[in-house]
Amino acid sequence: MADVLIVEDDEAVAAAIKGLLEGAGYRIVGIADSAEAAFVLAETGKPAAAIVDVKLAGLIDGITLAQQLSIRYGLGIVFVTGNPLAVLRQARGLTNEILSKPFSEKELLTAVASACGISAVAR
Repeated sequence: MADVLIVEDDEAVAAAIKGLLEGAGYRIVGIADSAEAAFVLAETGKPAAAIVDVKLAGLIDGITLAQQLSIRYGLGIVFVTGNPLAVLRQARGLTNEILSKPFSEKELLTAVASACGISAVAR
């Protein structure tokens, strides 16, 4: 399976996502709680995709971060948010998946596979 970066400032949510993905065979390159930490992990870990919470602590929000991760590193993006319509309006032009909190394990795994470019046949 592919390598994935998790960008989530809620430790419980990040741990739950990590557990689900590792259980499905993904390798987690790291968990970042800010955009700054995410850039470091993306550079060193070389993930195929990033799961990005829209609301992050710090100066850079999740949508801006996702745009930069996509441009700089070619990452597939999965947004997690409580307001998916706002993300749709703000994230125009990004190829991404958007999950509304709370989301199911199946929704998460399907979105991550799509962001990593893994076809349904390969799963």
